[in-house]
Amino acid sequence: GELQDWEVAPVYTDVLKGTGVRFLHGRAQGVDKLNKTIHVDLAPLAGGGTEEVTYDKVILAMGGNSKDENEQESNVFGFRSFADAKRLRAKLAGLKFANKKRIKIAVIGGGYPGVELSCSLAASMKSQACITIFQRGDKLLPRATSYNRIVATQRLQELGVKKLLRTEVVEIQDNTMSWKTNGGDIVKDEFDIIVRASSSRPAVLKGLEAQGEDGRIQVDHKLKVKDEEDLYAVGDIARAIDFNGIPSPTTAQGAMQQAEVVAWNVLADLTGGIPLTYKRQDLGEMLSL
Repeated sequence: GELQDWEVAPVYTDVLKGTGVRFLHGRAQGVDKLNKTIHVDLAPLAGGGTEEVTYDKVILAMGGNSKDENEQESNVFGFRSFADAKRLRAKLAGLKFANKKRIKIAVIGGGYPGVELSCSLAASMKSQACITIFQRGDKLLPRATSYNRIVATQRLQELGVKKLLRTEVVEIQDNTMSWKTNGGDIVKDEFDIIVRASSSRPAVLKGLEAQGEDGRIQVDHKLKVKDEEDLYAVGDIARAIDFNGIPSPTTAQGAMQQAEVVAWNVLADLTGGIPLTYKRQDLGEMLSL
């Protein structure tokens, strides 16, 4: 509730207006490298059905998918898309309207999304919220700098957010969640809202041999898919290692830097130019606490 909808998720048709880029509302299901086509299932708003899109070059930037079967429950939420955020906001509004004095919220995942969401909810709901972060590892924000981790932990304490480290969620049934403690005990408790803010698995695209068991695609220093001439990958779906051998983090900063390199390299491929080598620049990190 801190920003307007258009500030968070502007409509693609508005963003691309006047650029000459065609926006196709749907889900890419597979790539046919022999015939150089992408199979797309069109969204209902786009009329439904399917479409085969031909290509000269493909840039794979499909991000990840955190959705699971539990998110069909009325009190279990993902935290990956704009639709997830709107659904969560509507649930919170309903609980507040019902004058529920204490709203128990479980946030699964102590990375950037889980910590930022917990801080935002605790700050806006104040004493009405009882928030607990469940983290499988032994520390919150494992990829953050030590300073940011310390500051974030202090902020969570100030806001009254509880954290349970070395815990693994084993089952969610309706509004009851079970988790295993570091000592091996199984604990159950009821929550009004359960949010999965844990890391997501990259989307799967049929026809890609380079996509590993974890869903990520191996790319070279030019961000071209391994053993492919016409396919590139950026963002969460790419297993990118820069020129210095440093793995690229699955963050917006990393994806934006990769996008600039791929845009140039696709043009170089088509015009006979000289491609760029991906070199990650660490520009720091930002947390909203």
